[in-house]
Amino acid sequence: MSRRVDVEVGRSGQVKIEFSGFEGDLCYEEAESIGKILRSLGLKAVPVSITPKTPSEIEAEVGVEEAPRRKVSVS
Repeated sequence: MSRRVDVEVGRSGQVKIEFSGFEGDLCYEEAESIGKILRSLGLKAVPVSITPKTPSEIEAEVGVEEAPRRKVSVS
């Protein structure tokens, strides 16, 4: 599947961005690229919430099941 970024801007200026077809953390890298472009245009976007997709949603988009993530303690 090809990669796709859908952007929705509400009447109040709230922006919703959905990334489809990105494997692993590539969507976060793309989000950072979009943020840099917006800043270069004088706009500032601050993430209010991030909702990761479920493994089944990811598999449906890219055809590859992502390995479940584990929490690792840092001391």
